[in-house]
This record gives sequence, structure tokens and C-alpha cells, in this order.
Amino acid sequence: MNNYIKIATMSLCLTLAGCGLTNPYEKWLDAYPENPDRLLPSKLKEVLCEEGKIWKADCNGTDVYFTFNKDWSVDSDSEAIQLATSGVFSLVSKGDDAIALTIEGAGHLPYFIDDADETYYVTEYSSTSIKATGKTLGTALTFVPASAAELKAMQDEKEPILFKLKVFKRFIDAECGSAILRNSVGKFLARVSVDPKTSSAKFDIMDNRELTHVAVSVDASEATGDRRLTFVTPVTVLGEEVNGLQLDESLSSIELLGTSAFRVTNSSEARRYWLSGDYETYHLNVFNGKGDAEQSIIDELLPHDEWNGIEFNDRETRPVIYCPRHNDDGHYWYVYFDSFKNGGAKVSSDYKDLVFMQKDLGYMDDPWPDYPSVFNEVWAGYPKLLNFYYEEGGIFLVSDGDDENDYLWFVSTTSEYWVKAQRDIDND
Repeated sequence: MNNYIKIATMSLCLTLAGCGLTNPYEKWLDAYPENPDRLLPSKLKEVLCEEGKIWKADCNGTDVYFTFNKDWSVDSDSEAIQLATSGVFSLVSKGDDAIALTIEGAGHLPYFIDDADETYYVTEYSSTSIKATGKTLGTALTFVPASAAELKAMQDEKEPILFKLKVFKRFIDAECGSAILRNSVGKFLARVSVDPKTSSAKFDIMDNRELTHVAVSVDASEATGDRRLTFVTPVTVLGEEVNGLQLDESLSSIELLGTSAFRVTNSSEARRYWLSGDYETYHLNVFNGKGDAEQSIIDELLPHDEWNGIEFNDRETRPVIYCPRHNDDGHYWYVYFDSFKNGGAKVSSDYKDLVFMQKDLGYMDDPWPDYPSVFNEVWAGYPKLLNFYYEEGGIFLVSDGDDENDYLWFVSTTSEYWVKAQRDIDND
């Protein structure tokens, strides 16, 4: 089960418990005790919920902590850089020799076991040890007592990191996981993004048609508030020193710390436009100066004058189209490479400008009779452009332009490649 779904489920169950809806089967915990030696759920609950008792279980070399409460709530924590979870648990007899202990969401176990079981069969228990086996995976867990000091020391150690994650989450939740840096007239200069997985920020910088990527570690503390990420070392971006990032008071945009030389704008509009019904076709044509691209892509295109240009087309699957130049050299039909399949576009949930193009080997739309396929030839002739376009890490989109020209940038997050496609306003 997806961890986010588990956490939502735990929250709902805890809310119900708070409203007085405790374990509905509690009054039948020990029903039908025909065998006086059978394991009793009520006795197991007494052991689990002993006043002040904290339990821990070794999970793949890491201790996962649980505190079971008499109101059927349960708290869980571990060294995983994740917030403690709160949920509910239940106990159901499974015959004479086992009791099913179900922890909704499985606490912190999913951070160490993929698809961790929520239900464990307890076969032995005492005040010093509880042995259980996962219902589906068969994971063997032994719960033993832990001290409050031990749990607190672990929580204190990871608290600063958790605070930093809280700040990262504020950026992501505000749709400010990334932003675009522009000059005074709105031209694209760079992109900045935050990455909670690596505890860093990254700048994708466009300088004199060259794209570079610079990452920097970030810090955060309660002293500077939960809207600010401070760089461990300053970053120089196009001659300007940047010391950190901050969300504005409305939590709607990013502010740069240390410089006011750039206009910082929301990064989501280009992707929204590209996915919408309002999107219009853009072009890259090195023979008539329409659009631009990283130099090695330009060098790749120049020898192939059999193609008039490349369209970033407005059809439903947003194909890249190679358009023929002549009708007398065997290249007189269009070759298509879709950006996404029938299931729709693959987009990032954290970065509102990031898309993942779903690789397409190419096709030709209703070619003339006996016309030879050339999409394999295109793949062989344009590896830089197409491999960049389908990069696994995705590419981000940026809108640019003025009253005379309208551009859409396709930019790599990891390599040096980029394309600045131009809308043909005269032919709209």
C-alpha cells in the first residue's frame, strides 16, 4: 500500500478513535474461551499497554519503536528521516495459539520493508518479549522493551533534519519546488529547484547559450523560520551571489536571498500551457533562423537539409515532427515522435515545470503507397536531439518571448542540451 494512503488511513482511524469509536470488538476479545491455556487478546493488550511501556523491534538492522495505548491508539518512530506516525491497532484471536495484531499503516515499518504487513500473528508474549510473524510476507519481528531516554535521544538527533524537511515540504506544497530566474525584460536566465531527497538546491543556468547545473547543500533552523532555506556556501549565478531561498509571506513565490538582480517567476505556467488545449505548434529550423538549440544539436541538424525543420506539434500526443524539405530526394513525408502515449502525459508532482517524455521509436502518418519508412534513419541521424528529449530525468519547460516572438524552452535537468522553439506567429 502506498505510504501516503497508509498515513491518511491512520489519521482517519485516529480521528474516529478520538470520537469514542474504539475497537468495536473489544467486548468480545476473549469470547468463547473453551481452552483455558489459549492466548488471550485481553492479556496481550495488558502487556502492550503497560503504563510507560515502549516497545522496539529490530527491522533489517534498525530499531522501530511502538507505543501502544489503552484507547487503541499506537505511535511509531525510527531513525528514518520521517515524522512519527500515529494510528490505531486491533487484536483478534486466531485460534488457541495466535493473536492477530493489526497496526493500521504499519507505523514506521514500511520505511524498512517494502509493502510491509499491517497484521502480525503473535504466538508468544511476556512483559519482556513479544514474538510475531507478518501475515503476508512472513517477516519475523521480536518486540522488546525500550527506554524513554533511548527513544528521546533518537528523536532529538533527527529533529533538525525533520525541521529542514518541513521547510522543503512547504516549498513543494506551495508549488514552489522550482522557479524561473529572468532578466529585467523577462528573458529566461536560470531555473532554481529544491530537492528534499538530497537536502540541496540546484540552479540550471543558461549563460551565452551554454547550460550548466550547480547544486548546493542547504540548511534550515527554527531561528530563521520555516519559510527559509539557507545555502551552506553561497552560489554565484551569472555574476550574482545567492545565499538562499525564501517563500514570500503569501507562500506563492520564491525570493532569492542576497541579490535582487533577477525577476523570479512561477515555473508552472509553461507546462500548464503545453498540456492545455490552447497550446500552439512551435518550430526549430536552423536553415531559416527559427528557434535555437545547444550547439551540438545545431551541428547535428545542419548536414540534414532533407528536412525543412522540426515541429513541437499541438496534436493530442504533442509529437515532435520532422518536416520534409524536398519532394525529390526520397524524403517527402512527415515523421512523428510522440511525447506521451494514450495514457496521457507523465509529469512531476513536485516540480510544476517538469515533464517526462515517453520514448517513441517513430512512425509515419498515412505514407504514400510503397513509400519507405525513414523513422529509423531519423533516429540514427539525430541521436542528440531525440535522446535529450526522452531523458529519463525529464526536461523542464519555460515560456519566453515578447510582442514579436514567442518561445518555448525544452531544457535538460542534467545534461548540456536544450531547445528554444519558436512559435510561427505569422502562420497562426
